[in-house]
Amino acid sequence: MSAHSIAPLALFVTIATLSPGGATTLATASGARFGFVQSTPLLAGIAVGLGTLAAAAAAGLAGILLAAPSLQTGMKVIGSAYLL
Repeated sequence: MSAHSIAPLALFVTIATLSPGGATTLATASGARFGFVQSTPLLAGIAVGLGTLAAAAAAGLAGILLAAPSLQTGMKVIGSAYLL
C-alpha cells in the first residue's frame, strides 16, 4: 500500500481514537445533569448494550445476515418498530 492510500485510514484512526464515543458523551452529560446515582441505570444499559453487540459479533451475526437477507429485513423492521 502506498502512503497515498493509507492517509485516509490514518486520519480516520486518529480522529476515532481522540474523540469520545456516543456512549461516553451521553454518560458524561447524564452524570453532570442528574448525578451518578440517577445515571446508574443508563450506565448499566450502555454496558448491556455493548456486551450484546460484542456477543452478536462474536457469534457471527454478520455471516448469518449475509447468508439470509430476509433476516436482515426482518431485523430492520423489528428495530424500526421498537424505535417508534
